[in-house]
Order: sequence, then structure tokens, then C-alpha cells
Amino acid sequence: AFYSKKPILSELDPVMGAVYNSKSTDEALGFLRKHGVTHILATPYYWPTFDRTIAKRILEDEEVCTVIAESDGWRLAKLLP
Repeated sequence: AFYSKKPILSELDPVMGAVYNSKSTDEALGFLRKHGVTHILATPYYWPTFDRTIAKRILEDEEVCTVIAESDGWRLAKLLP
């Protein structure tokens, strides 16, 4: 899940296609920030829209994202400004 100014922006929302099809982390981050995304919630299980896309690289990049909570494999991360 991606959290923005809306209560939630689902990873299955059609607008997320722009993130999944991004050629670079910068391009994907630009889209997320444009849509007001501030946090990412990652599941402990395999999720194709996350694990097979650039979204996973964003979550793992400590220069753009920081994990603020973790429990039983769930991770809540905040995008850095």
C-alpha cells in the first residue's frame, strides 16, 4: 500500500502503472511524490506488484526511504524529502 494525501493509494490502482513501468528510481519517486505519497507499507509475503517492480528498490534504498516500523515481516517506510 502507498499512503498519500488520500487515505490510501492501493498498489492495484491503475495510476500505479506509471510507477511499475518506470525506467528509473527517480522517475518512480517523482510520480509518487506528485501524487502525495509519503509512506509505503510492504507485506511479508511475495506480491508481484511490489517484488517484481521498481517499488521494491525504492523501499530498499536508504537514501530515499527509511523503514520506521517493522513487525512480523511487515514494513512501514517513509519516503524522505
